[in-house]
Amino acid sequence: GSVTTAGGLGVLLDVYIGGTTNIATDLAVTGDVTTGGGVGVGGIVTITDTTATSSVDTGSFITDGGIGCALGMTMGGNLDITATTAATNPGDVPNGDGSLTTAGGVGIAGDVFIGGDITVDGTPNFGSQGISGADMTLSGTLSVGSTTVAAADGTSAAVEFAGGLAVQKNIWVGSTIEIEEGTPTDSTSTTTGSFVTNGGAGIALDTYIGGNINVAASATVGTTLAVTGAVTASSTVGVTGVLTVSDSTTASADGTTSAATLVAGGVGVGDNLVVVNGVSVLGSTGATSTTAADLTVAGGVGIVE
Repeated sequence: GSVTTAGGLGVLLDVYIGGTTNIATDLAVTGDVTTGGGVGVGGIVTITDTTATSSVDTGSFITDGGIGCALGMTMGGNLDITATTAATNPGDVPNGDGSLTTAGGVGIAGDVFIGGDITVDGTPNFGSQGISGADMTLSGTLSVGSTTVAAADGTSAAVEFAGGLAVQKNIWVGSTIEIEEGTPTDSTSTTTGSFVTNGGAGIALDTYIGGNINVAASATVGTTLAVTGAVTASSTVGVTGVLTVSDSTTASADGTTSAATLVAGGVGVGDNLVVVNGVSVLGSTGATSTTAADLTVAGGVGIVE
């Protein structure tokens, strides 16, 4: 070259080089370096400054533009993104919107706090940690792969709710439904009780009720109705078939304290009446006519013995 030296070179003022500068060993710069073009480095670039970043204008490495990395990136500290672009369409990176977009997946070992909504185009899979403290809206199907059977006290199940459950359409349950309350609620109307429905209830098999049954309207029984306790009706009871009373209690002498069937008022029979044992008429009204007496018969009376 035009200038060669076997030793060092000291220059007190600026140096302008019109061509390419090649440095065979290390380049140590104690001041700033300003270049109007690009900088190509074939080896490793090491920045020994330890200034922490608190904004886009502070830190050991500052750039007015973006950073493109062909391979991975490891950060020993936090990553703060100051952009506030809302995510409305994931799209294809870099065509998607949002402050942070990635063409691949994201693996996070710790907790994630999201102050806005989460939109999932694919299938979300949640492990044992689940999601807490936020609302969730699903436009597709929610599938729970856990097969945990619900405990009798409700402390464990495949799906657990701390509050109520509102369902606008049908519910299909493949096993038993148990309704537990801290204090069981008796039903006193159609709007009270542990189980309340605005519509009807269809039950294909037997039903066992440990308390009383109150029917505010008509009750229709398609087959046999077996009652081991008392039946109280505040209105008319209509029976289109045979009414069988299997109780065998003998009527008491006064006719009001005990019997298989007790009627506080009169009894009207539209057809024959057959009494196997005796008939007692306990009235004490004296007969004054054929229609005024304790026992009146519109027709004749036949007595065998």
